[in-house]
Amino acid sequence: MYMHAAHPEVSPLLALPVFLLKYQPLIVGSVAMGGILLSLISSIAGVSLGIGTMISRDILPNAKESGTLLRTITHHGEAGLSAR
Repeated sequence: MYMHAAHPEVSPLLALPVFLLKYQPLIVGSVAMGGILLSLISSIAGVSLGIGTMISRDILPNAKESGTLLRTITHHGEAGLSAR
């Protein structure tokens, strides 16, 4: 609310980083920004690991056994070429 009133030109997405860097002491703002960055990276890492594991253990082995992966890739490739 304060950032909207004091700085209406700042987008809502950047309100917290701008507040931390402008209105907090340097060490407090830096530590808070570092914590935000670390939580963002750790969240992305967990999601990436889960998606990679799901693809490598669930989707690819089943698709290789049934041959659907090759048919799907070939089918989409032909559809893309014939649309031109």
